[in-house]
Parts: sequence; C-alpha cells; structure tokens
Amino acid sequence: LNTDTRLDVSFTDNFRELTLVQGEAFFEVAKDPLRPFIVEVDTTHVQAVGTQFNINKRREIIEVTVLEGKVRVSEASAPQSPKWVTDLVQGEQVITPSLSRELSPETDHFFQKQNPRSLKAILSWRDNKLIFDHRNLNDVIEDFNRYNDLTLTLASPDLNHIKVSGTFNPNDPESFAQSMVTIANIRAEKTKDGHIIFYKTP
Repeated sequence: LNTDTRLDVSFTDNFRELTLVQGEAFFEVAKDPLRPFIVEVDTTHVQAVGTQFNINKRREIIEVTVLEGKVRVSEASAPQSPKWVTDLVQGEQVITPSLSRELSPETDHFFQKQNPRSLKAILSWRDNKLIFDHRNLNDVIEDFNRYNDLTLTLASPDLNHIKVSGTFNPNDPESFAQSMVTIANIRAEKTKDGHIIFYKTP
C-alpha cells in the first residue's frame, strides 16, 4: 500500500474481494481459479488470477497497470452485463474515470487503453521514490501531496501542460518546487498556511 491509502478486504471460500477506497496499491496474486481475486475501485472492476498489477486511484481517474500475467477490467456497477470490458496483459494500462470526475453523458463510460511509457516510474513509490516520465504537472503535484502536509497547488490550470520527468524524494516538496522554478520557468511562493503555489511568470 502506498501512503494515504485505504483498502477494504473481504475473503470468503468463494471469492477474494477487495475495495480500494483511496490511494494506490500493488497486488501480487496467488493462483486459485476457484476463488477469483477481484478489486473494485468506484465503478471499475478488476479481476485477476495469478498476476501482478498496480492500481492508482487519482482524483479524477483510475490507473490499472499490469506487470505480469493478465487481468480483466470492466464496469463494476454492472458485472453481469458491463458497458465496457477489456483484458490487459504485461506492460498494458487502462485509465477509467473515478466517481469524482465530472462526466458528460457521452463520456461517462469511457476507458482508455495504452502502453505506459515507464513501468519503473509507476512502481517507484515502492522504493520510496517518485519517478516521472513526461507526466502532467498536476499529476505530479497530486503524488507529492499524498506524502506531505506542505501541499503544492497550481494557481492556474494552464500550468498543467508542463510535463515533468525525473527522480524525486517524495518527502521533499520544496526541492521539487525549486526544480520546477529552474526547469519550467515558473514562480513558486510558499504561504504561511502550508502551501507552495506555482504561478506563471510574467
């Protein structure tokens, strides 16, 4: 379990069921075809038999990444007749919406399947590091804020177009902020109430 993570577990003779309420977790599943291993995250349903995968529940999206084996991802709200379903194998990732995301009727059942740029970056939290490979600044900030009371904030959503690559200490947001000031040519201001706010430079 990554920091600031909550996982509810319900194991029975017939099922191994878990609910990722918040945060991020890595799963290594023992094979047992008679007891399916199922993780539910909001309306996303992940089922696996003998595999390794990572689930990250972000503010607006859920990321499911397979490191080994195969998983099936579908809509949890209708497991018998899901509106979408996809199988993932090693090195593949699917992105689905979280319940907190504002969706239109046209996009409320979307999912995006892709090959992530770096599996090492996705699992870096297990080594107490944050590795980013061309990641949106807002995603990076969300990861840092999971670890620290000193939180990072964007003054303008326009700054989210900035892409971040590199290896950082998750417990040192001030060093990261200074790096962004130097690399991205933005301004960072530390407030008295425990925030570092990024601003556009004039």
